[in-house]
Order: sequence, then structure tokens, then C-alpha cells
Amino acid sequence: MNANKEIVRQFYAQIISQGDLNAIERLVHPDFVEHNTLPGAASGHTGLRQFVIGFHTSFGAVNYVIDDLIAEDDTVAVRGVVHAIHQGPFRGISATHRQIRWDTIHMLRLRDGLIIERWVQVDMVGLMAQIES
Repeated sequence: MNANKEIVRQFYAQIISQGDLNAIERLVHPDFVEHNTLPGAASGHTGLRQFVIGFHTSFGAVNYVIDDLIAEDDTVAVRGVVHAIHQGPFRGISATHRQIRWDTIHMLRLRDGLIIERWVQVDMVGLMAQIES
């Protein structure tokens, strides 16, 4: 279980916070499924790479802070906060260059020491309020 938690910690530090696309091969299963994507989004490593590139185009200086990390069997739950700068277009809103933060809750499932599934809940109302005001 601790090994799964460490893989998830690395995922958020290296891929989400740093935008390290090379870490995807080390931490994510080739059959990865992101359950909360937009219709038509690619799956697997390709889809995750596209998400990370888009995310880091819209938001810079990303720091995903893990507040809670709970593991049971092959599943890890994460409650955290994203701190970032709105540096590029996001949902039709041009860069505001504001420092923003939003809360998230994620569930990840691992197989063979790699992340194979992820479910994400984001405080989108809070995020949008910060960049629209």
C-alpha cells in the first residue's frame, strides 16, 4: 500500500506539478483511463500527455499540494489543493496572470505498480470565480 501511495505522490509532483511528460512512462499504465475528460479526449499515455500540455499552457507555476493520501488495496484517494498562475486561455478566458488555488479530490487505481485509472472532482466554481472576477 505504501508503494502505491509513493507512486501517486510522484504522479502529482512530477507530472501534474512539474509537467514532466517523461514521468508518464514510469508511473502510468499504457491502458490508463481518465474518467472525467471532455468527450473525444484520447486515452492512455497520449490522452494524459495532451491533458498535461493543455493544463500547463493554461496554468503556470503549478504546485499540487497533497493534504490527504489514503490507500486501500489497489486504490488511492487524494485530497489536495492546486496553486497556480492563470497564464493562458482556459475555458475561453484569456490569461489573467492571477495567482489562484482550487480544491480537488481524486481517486486513482493502480495495476502492476502503475496508475491505470483516475477520477477527478474539482472545485470548478471556485476556480472560475477567481479567473472571471
